[in-house]
Amino acid sequence: MDPEKTEFEIHYVPYHVDPSITEPRPVKEYLSGRLGPDFESKLAGAREAASEFGYTFPFNGFAANTFDAHRVITYTGNKLGWKAQQKVLDATFEAYFEEGKDVSNPAVLVECAATAGVPEAQVLALLSSDDLKAEVQRQMDARRKIGSIPGYSIDGKISFTGTQGPETFTDIFEDLGIPLLDA
Repeated sequence: MDPEKTEFEIHYVPYHVDPSITEPRPVKEYLSGRLGPDFESKLAGAREAASEFGYTFPFNGFAANTFDAHRVITYTGNKLGWKAQQKVLDATFEAYFEEGKDVSNPAVLVECAATAGVPEAQVLALLSSDDLKAEVQRQMDARRKIGSIPGYSIDGKISFTGTQGPETFTDIFEDLGIPLLDA
């Protein structure tokens, strides 16, 4: 099967890597404190895998609390569907990992949500309310024991973690007997 011709629906769920972050701080300072001064060598594998998809992970931005970013991503999925949610998620990753932006900043979240056509007023209304706080927190709490991200669950039958290429998913779908497109 050609992984480029495989179609499926994705449902993203929030995961809080570090809920203890209360204020944005330089990501190099944060990673050094969390992983040690050799954090860049420890993350070399992740950087290499990301480079296959055009990401460089320059570690030039801020480590920030991502709770509100998850609310915006969840809101988009609930209102506009998974494809729109994917656009916001991609924009959020780009802002955080590549551009070094503070993804706890409402202006950054408005910019990310705009990629899927979510109006600024809706994002700001969400962020100034308690909407989705309980739902996002519940989903995060359910995943506290995950030791690595990203995490995957396919058709409720198999779960695994870590960065994976498209061929891995195609193989798993075939093993599970999930139909793939032959287009």
